Amino acid sequence: GTSCSIIQKCFGCDHFSTGELIRAEIEDASSSFGRSIKELVASGRLVDTKTVLKLLKNAVQRAKRSAGVLLDGFPRTLDQAVLYEKEGLPLPTHVIYLDVPQPNSGPSAASPASPKPRKPEVPI
Repeated sequence: GTSCSIIQKCFGCDHFSTGELIRAEIEDASSSFGRSIKELVASGRLVDTKTVLKLLKNAVQRAKRSAGVLLDGFPRTLDQAVLYEKEGLPLPTHVIYLDVPQPNSGPSAASPASPKPRKPEVPI
């Protein structure tokens, strides 16, 4: 989330987090799709790839895309990447994979209340 926000601000791209898209759809009281997702989540099941793809497709189609689209949290598997491509969504020109060790991630790592604010190891 934090890294994507920085990238979005630096490059002016549209940023879509799968988690945020799911939460927004659930919060939309007028959405029957959101109600079905809410039931799925309430039962403890994961939101399936086809549902996430539908949300992403709607978001990407509404995007300005003047400077590109940044997908946060998708795809997580090769199967998801294949389904993304089959949906006819724009293929990536760049891929950023961040693998942050646990002690360096989480709210305290970027918190202004941290005793020593961390600087990125690699300038963005």
